[in-house]
Amino acid sequence: MATKLIDVAEKAGVSMTTVSRVINHDKTMNVSKETEEKIWQSVKELGYQIKKKNTKSAVNSKTKNIGYVLTKDEYSFEDSYFSDIIRGIESELISHKCNLSFALSVNEIDIDSLHEKLEPFICDGVILIGDIPFHINQYFAENKIPAVNIFKGFEQFKNDRISINFEHSSYQLVNQLIGMGHKQILYLGDTSGFASGSFHLFDYEERLRGYVMAHLANHIDISPALIRNINWDMETSYTETKKILQGSHSITAVFGANDRMAIGAMRAIQELGYSIPSDISVVGCDNIEFSQYVTPPLTTISYPRDELGKEAIRILLNRMKHPESIDAGFTKNIKFSTKIIERNSVGPAPENMPLQSVHS
Repeated sequence: MATKLIDVAEKAGVSMTTVSRVINHDKTMNVSKETEEKIWQSVKELGYQIKKKNTKSAVNSKTKNIGYVLTKDEYSFEDSYFSDIIRGIESELISHKCNLSFALSVNEIDIDSLHEKLEPFICDGVILIGDIPFHINQYFAENKIPAVNIFKGFEQFKNDRISINFEHSSYQLVNQLIGMGHKQILYLGDTSGFASGSFHLFDYEERLRGYVMAHLANHIDISPALIRNINWDMETSYTETKKILQGSHSITAVFGANDRMAIGAMRAIQELGYSIPSDISVVGCDNIEFSQYVTPPLTTISYPRDELGKEAIRILLNRMKHPESIDAGFTKNIKFSTKIIERNSVGPAPENMPLQSVHS
């Protein structure tokens, strides 16, 4: 029986993603020299054959070769948020005896290097995770390679899609804050589609839409100054929260569009001498592992990230088995439900809202 990528990964004690990126000579991979040597030694000892497109072994292989492209940069592979999804993908690939063909980030595939980067790989199907640019989606569509988008996609490519019902859960959580007396709630996240005085709700990112709809449902005015575009960066969340607290705006709660945004805000709040949740409540989204270990533990929105990866592979394999359904216009759009994990970072709004930092 031919040696597979998973065999190399198990012998070297690393993930399939790490093996794939090392044997494809990915120079951006943050891996120690010791680990790299261990992988190559395992490749040699097991006699693993690195297949390239159009070779005889590749053409005759019955093993399905599936790759994935990840949003953002190479550091996303180490982000606990994405690593859970990747773990689900790898687990399902193993259970279906499929091979991981490649693991790439969008920063590695610009328009100019697109064909040079992707053409050498054998690819029967692909998972596109996050905000993947148009040109990458277009490449797989034009080459008739079945694709499944996780989170975002483009309608014209007729890809199946898996996403999270962020709008409903964000609405619930912000509505809960409002029910506890909070009316000045800072939003930290993606502000795509938002324009002051304009309520084109369906243009908004889902978490922002839930935030806005909760305010409208409770007849609370929305302050554009409290809606901050953080570009999913923890450091920016920290600095923007500090600016708010040291400025003229009063807040009693913070909604972080993900846990990293919320944790960045928590640091700013506590550095300026405020207490969480006595002075300011903080909530997040994603329920990353670290969220339960911050002080106080973070109230957040949870959903099964590893199951997203598993379901994406199941849908992709079914699509590969029935490619005629694409031409017929039948696509799946699956939304996973969420639940609120209540911890200790939320409390009633204080009677007297803090106007400036304790240490200002």
